[in-house]
Amino acid sequence: MNTRPIYGILSAVMLVGLTAWAAGPTTVKAPAIVVPAQSFEVVHLGDGALRWRVLDGTIPGGPVIVSDGVVLTERGGILNVQLADGAVPGPVSEGTLLVVATRPDQEAIADARGAESAAADAEATAIAGGGRPGIVAAAQAEVAVAQAELRRAEAAEGRMRAAASSGALPAFEAELATLEVQVRQAALRAARMGVNSAQMLPWEAEQAAADARAAAALAWAEAADTRAHGPSIAAPFSGTLRHPGGDVLVCVESDDTRWVQVRLPERDIEAWASGAEVAFSTTSGSYSGTGTVVRVDSHAQAGEVPSVWATVQLAESAPTGATGVVHATQAGGLW
Repeated sequence: MNTRPIYGILSAVMLVGLTAWAAGPTTVKAPAIVVPAQSFEVVHLGDGALRWRVLDGTIPGGPVIVSDGVVLTERGGILNVQLADGAVPGPVSEGTLLVVATRPDQEAIADARGAESAAADAEATAIAGGGRPGIVAAAQAEVAVAQAELRRAEAAEGRMRAAASSGALPAFEAELATLEVQVRQAALRAARMGVNSAQMLPWEAEQAAADARAAAALAWAEAADTRAHGPSIAAPFSGTLRHPGGDVLVCVESDDTRWVQVRLPERDIEAWASGAEVAFSTTSGSYSGTGTVVRVDSHAQAGEVPSVWATVQLAESAPTGATGVVHATQAGGLW
């Protein structure tokens, strides 16, 4: 029997099949993790600073820090940080108070400034009502305050100079303390001149002076209160509040959790063009769905297998932090 025609037919069929296989599409996959569209973190390292940052999860390789800031204590002071009342895990709305920072070393100053403001306001009110407790007495009280401030500054200067001499502080700290003494000396001279002026002022000038002192005392009190009891940090957007632990005090994650960060081999980048339809499933099997590639990083990450980051937007929300695999279809080529 002549078998050559049969072998020829089988060869032709195999060639056609191999060609169809080589030209058919293939599926490529890459590891991925679900991230929120935005997240806000407050970090306290215990170093006298309170830091915050906003991260964007829609940027390839994200979440990426897009804005940040720091709240510092006064030089040499202490910053106490605590969670605001009611800052418990769960849904929060924009503007919800999260963290409260206080400076204990400034609280005594704030209390003193508040008392001065109350006294100045009472004096101005009394003068306006005809009580006129006496501008001279008020000016003399200003002298007493200035003297106390000068004594405090001189004591601080002595400590600073001793510390600078021993090398515990840089020399410029002692120079700043000396400058503070000079400022307080000038304030005392001005206060004493105020006593002389008060003895000659008519009632109208007495009232105007009292009102000016009340306004200045209020401004000082408000500034001191801000330094001692703030600032506080609130949620910049609505979302879900978590307490991750460690250095991160609180984290607010937006409710938009349709974003997946994908790390893929650079050789497969053609399958991940912007607009490509993909499928995602979690490792646990609790979620599976479809999505669209929205961004691909143009810079490859060095490594044994060069890779790039891509961002996929899912059709439906997935659990934040869930890991899984994204599948994409790649046009066929020679196998």
